[in-house]
Amino acid sequence: MKKLVTLLLAAGLVFSAANSASAVEVKTSGTMDFAFDWTQNMDDGSFFQDIDDGGSEQKHFGAVQRFRLGLEFVMSENLSATYQAQVGTFTWGGPTSANRLGGNNSEGTGGVLGSRSANIVTRLAYLDWMVPNTSVKVRMGQQSVALPSFTFGSPVLDDTATGVVVAAPLTDNFGLTGLWLRADSGFRRGNVSTAVNDTTDLFGLIGDVKGDGFQVQPWVTVGLVGDHSPKFGVIGYDELTNENIYLPGNATAWWAGISGELTMFDPFRLTADFMYNNVDVDHTSNAKYLESDGWYAALGAEYKTAYGTPALKGWYASGDDKDYAEGKGKGGRVKEISGGFNATSTFYDGAFGLGKHMGFTSPNGSWGISAQWNDISFVENLSHALSVTYVQGTNNKHNRIAPDDGYLTTKDSLVEIDFNTTYNIYQNLATVLEIGYIIEDFDGKNAANNGFDGLKAGDKAKFSNAWRASLNFQYKF
Repeated sequence: MKKLVTLLLAAGLVFSAANSASAVEVKTSGTMDFAFDWTQNMDDGSFFQDIDDGGSEQKHFGAVQRFRLGLEFVMSENLSATYQAQVGTFTWGGPTSANRLGGNNSEGTGGVLGSRSANIVTRLAYLDWMVPNTSVKVRMGQQSVALPSFTFGSPVLDDTATGVVVAAPLTDNFGLTGLWLRADSGFRRGNVSTAVNDTTDLFGLIGDVKGDGFQVQPWVTVGLVGDHSPKFGVIGYDELTNENIYLPGNATAWWAGISGELTMFDPFRLTADFMYNNVDVDHTSNAKYLESDGWYAALGAEYKTAYGTPALKGWYASGDDKDYAEGKGKGGRVKEISGGFNATSTFYDGAFGLGKHMGFTSPNGSWGISAQWNDISFVENLSHALSVTYVQGTNNKHNRIAPDDGYLTTKDSLVEIDFNTTYNIYQNLATVLEIGYIIEDFDGKNAANNGFDGLKAGDKAKFSNAWRASLNFQYKF
C-alpha cells in the first residue's frame, strides 16, 4: 500500500511538473482614454473655414472615449503571443466620424443614451518567437511598425500593419531588421462585378549602429504598388485636390534614408534625418504626373536643464513644381504610406491621447521651424510644454491650396502656438490639458482662382484662425 501511495505521489509530481513546464503565463495591460474638446474652425472637411454651422461658427464641444486591452500569452522567453482589443473611439451622445484617429464605422458607434453597439475591434494580434539557438527574433501578424526618425515622428510610416518583421542583432554594436508588410490586398476586396487589384507589398531593411554616445539607422523600403491602392492616392494634380486618382497597377515606389542622434555631449542631444523617395510608373505612357521624386530633411537640438528642456527643431520637405500643376511633369513630394509626423499637436499629429486635432501625418510639401520648451516643472507631478511653430508650403503657388489635406503652396503659411500641461493624479492616472491656436496666412485669391469651394476667379476664399482646448484623462495599467 505504501509503495502504491509512493508511486501515485511520484506520478502526481511528474504530471504537475509537466503542466508547469507547459503553462502559459498571461500578462495584461491596458489604456483607457477620455477627452473633452472645445474647438473652432476644426470640423473635418472644412478646416480654417468660418462656416456658420447652425449659428455656432464651428465652435463645438464634444466628449470621446476609448479603451485598449492587451493580453500577452507567454510560453517562455522564446515564444509568446500578443492580442490587443480596442473599444471605440466613440463620442458621448452619438457616433464618431469614421475617419477620426484612424477609426472605422464599427468603432465609432455607441455613446447614445441606452445604446448597445458592436464597437470592439482588433488592433494588434501577433506572434513573437526566437529562431532556435540564435538571437534572431521574428514577429508575425498585425503589429505596430515605424520607419526610423529621431527628430519628429516618421513622415512615411508609423502605424499598425500586417506582416513579418525579423530582427537580428549581429554584434554588440550592429543590428539588422528586415520586414515584409502586406499594406493592401486585392484578394479581399471588391466583388464579382468590381475588378479590384490593389495588392501592395512593402519590403524594408533597417540597420542599427550604436556606439558610445551615438546611434545611426540607415534604411530602405520598396513598395510594389497595386492598381488603385487606397494608400497611394494623388493630391494636387491639375490644380485640383483629388484623392480619387490612384497609381496604376505594378507601379514601384522606394524610400531610402538615414537617421541618427548624438548624445555624447550630454546634456545636449542632436538629431538628424534625411530621406529620398521615388515613384516610378514609366510603363504607363500617359501617367507621368503620377510619378514623383521627393526628399525630406530634419534637424533638432535640445538641452536638458533643471527647469525643462529647450529645443529647436526644423524640417524641409520638397514640393510640387508648376509643371506638375499643369500635368506636364512628375510630383516633387515624398509619398506617404501612413505617417506619424508630430511636429505640433494641432495641425500635425502630436496630440496626446484622443484630443481632437487636424492631425496631418506628413509634412510633405512644407518647411517649418519649431522653438520648444518641454518638461517645464516647478511642482512635483506637474509639467508643462510650450512650442511656437512656423510652417510654410513648398508647392508651387499655381497649385491649388487645400488646407483640409495639409497641401500648402509657397504663398501659404501658418503659425501654431501650443501650451500643454500634464498632471499625474496617481502613478497610473494622468490628466493633460492641451491648448493650441493656429494663425493662418493662406492665399485666398489663389484658392479662388483654382476653384476652391466653387468660387470663381476674381473672388477671394475666406479662411479663419483655428483653436482647440482639449482636456484628457488617461489610465494605464
